[in-house]
Amino acid sequence: VAAQTLAVPGAAGAQDVQGTWVVRSASLRYEVSHPLHGAVAHSASAQGRVDCNAAECRFTLSAPVASFTSGNDDRDAAMRALVQAVRFPAAQVQGQARIVEPGQATVQGTVTLAGQTVALPPVRFHVERGWWRLRVEGSFPLSLSALKLPPPALLGIPIDDTVWIYVQLELSSG
Repeated sequence: VAAQTLAVPGAAGAQDVQGTWVVRSASLRYEVSHPLHGAVAHSASAQGRVDCNAAECRFTLSAPVASFTSGNDDRDAAMRALVQAVRFPAAQVQGQARIVEPGQATVQGTVTLAGQTVALPPVRFHVERGWWRLRVEGSFPLSLSALKLPPPALLGIPIDDTVWIYVQLELSSG
């Protein structure tokens, strides 16, 4: 049984996050840019786990590709076709996080989408401890070309290569 430290709510420090945490709720979104307009898609279907020992954490987070919706059925169908959702039904992020100061963690790891795995650049995430929960928020860029995915085009003009991924997680001791 993992020991769990009781901490007061606020910005999380290393001693506040020790133990195993399980995703209880998630808000994921990706944003793409095009010279004519942008698009945003959301999912609340993430699953995952974070295991922390002192200031070091290891995590795995996955979401079904088909759970992302933009409000445009044609765009969503094109996205699922592009990432081969039938063959590769989930997007996954895994890696390490290190609490570098209260309320801040440096996150790095890998992203797997459409059967391709690419390195996640080191990014900062905000970490907040509640009485019985942990809230994590952050964002990172993802390159379509690094994933070997051709950028979709509108009127012959491709979207930007960089897709921004935004993550909000609420985790509870598990």
